[in-house]
Amino acid sequence: MIASVSFEKAVYHRPPYKAGTPNLAGAVGLGAALDFLGGLGHEALAAHEHDVLAYGLWARSALSGPHDIATIVDCHGVAIRTGHYCAQPLLSRLGLSATARASLACHSTRREIDALVVGLATVQEAFR
Repeated sequence: MIASVSFEKAVYHRPPYKAGTPNLAGAVGLGAALDFLGGLGHEALAAHEHDVLAYGLWARSALSGPHDIATIVDCHGVAIRTGHYCAQPLLSRLGLSATARASLACHSTRREIDALVVGLATVQEAFR
């Protein structure tokens, strides 16, 4: 990876002559994730994610527009993404500076949606 190194500078080889330690832990983790997902089956994954999303949209519909929410929702054990997600032109077009979103997947549960909704209700109370 290194052609030469001194206290003043390091000169790196150009690809493909770079070397390094491969991400073995990442490869093992990816293999475990693929085994897990493969064991569930595509139809079951899709059905579960659809169910959790539909439930989340229904549960969220009772609340009106909380925005700056990540820290408060986190206190309820739910992590959400907030910000502009490198989509500033789109958000500008929509008249928004940032958004908040929950990411749902095969490991998401209705109980987590319920915790999210309780967190969002807390946000609404805090910002009234």
